[in-house]
Amino acid sequence: MANESPINTSFIPKRNLRSGYSGARKSTSITLVIALLLFISSSAVAGGVFLNKLLLVQSIEGEKGLRAQLAKAQTVFSEDKKLFEDITRFDSKIRAAELLLREHVSLAPLFRLLNERTLQTIRFNSFTYGSVDGRMNISLEGEAESFKSVALQSQEYVRSRRFRDVVFTDLNVDGDGTVIFSLSMSVDPLLVSYIKSTGSQ
Repeated sequence: MANESPINTSFIPKRNLRSGYSGARKSTSITLVIALLLFISSSAVAGGVFLNKLLLVQSIEGEKGLRAQLAKAQTVFSEDKKLFEDITRFDSKIRAAELLLREHVSLAPLFRLLNERTLQTIRFNSFTYGSVDGRMNISLEGEAESFKSVALQSQEYVRSRRFRDVVFTDLNVDGDGTVIFSLSMSVDPLLVSYIKSTGSQ
């Protein structure tokens, strides 16, 4: 019995029990900090989104927002609609007047040129004119003292460069010895242009 080893009956541990749990506590505190940071950052983002939404709604729905500006613009437009229609009608009238002026013919310069270029041995009895494809054509019937007068008159009109395609036809001699003829020719469009003749553009 003397050789038997003594039995340890003490329940107090010989080692420090805290040393076994220190790693678990450290990992728990790091996880807690990370979770807390994630919560704070997500709350900040959610708050930013909410504030942005409020600002956006304010910019659209507010007293000076987009909707109010649109309503104001619609009011102004409806008030000025009659003025806009009047301006449009006036513009159409101006365009029509410009077209009429561009196409209007002034015969005064043509008669002046005929008076200057017609020989004294030539006399006209009739005058007609018409326009085809923007080109004015004139037809005249007249009398001349002789065939020589007709030939000289043809040269004079061609020399003026304002008359083109000068053609004398139906040459005949009446009982008095007077040469009767018909004349057709085209006229330079600028000569009979009302805008050119008045000097307005």
